[in-house]
Amino acid sequence: MDGNTIIVYKPLTNITEENKNALQFLDLMSVLDRYSESNGMERNKKLKKYVKQVGLNFSEVKKYLPLYPDRV
Repeated sequence: MDGNTIIVYKPLTNITEENKNALQFLDLMSVLDRYSESNGMERNKKLKKYVKQVGLNFSEVKKYLPLYPDRV
């Protein structure tokens, strides 16, 4: 597209309204070190703010954690 290659990956599981925030968070965590412009306390503050804004339920995150690499 416009001279760029775009790769679309198949989802790891069915995406639903109930699990979208958990999956989005895990996707973010899998690439955070590679693309984040911030680190340390600043990054932690931003992550905590995001978790609070979307109302992320960590019991939901735990269900999908096995689908992601160990480093997540």
